[in-house]
Amino acid sequence: MSFSVKDLLIAMVIAGLSGNLLVFALGDRFPTIRSLNAQPVLAISFGFIIYLIVSPLIYQRLHWRPMLFPLCPVCRNKNRFFWIPRKADWPREEIVCRSCGSYLEVWYQSSLSNPDASKTLPSFRLLWPQSCGRWRRNNVS
Repeated sequence: MSFSVKDLLIAMVIAGLSGNLLVFALGDRFPTIRSLNAQPVLAISFGFIIYLIVSPLIYQRLHWRPMLFPLCPVCRNKNRFFWIPRKADWPREEIVCRSCGSYLEVWYQSSLSNPDASKTLPSFRLLWPQSCGRWRRNNVS
């Protein structure tokens, strides 16, 4: 897991600020929102939706790694501790499981078919939302 301060700041700014700004803008237009005392619930809901839309764009544009890596298919360790031996060759990267030492191939762009996917290494591709780290197996060995 690579949850860091930048992930927290992005979540706070996008979800918190944009959700509140949207609710205040809608509150001026629709006064019933203010009278119902639904502002906090609407701000959290709108902020979460905006976060799911905007954060994948930021992570893809800046080539940041997602918060979670896939579960190691060899040792199935739920901690997901991985070591990255060299600089990423975007959108493909090889990572090493710290528990068992097995290599994995991860693709950071979610194309439907990866003809360049490794036939020998377990390969995973990143699904939407890219900032969170949802993975699908490319090849089954």
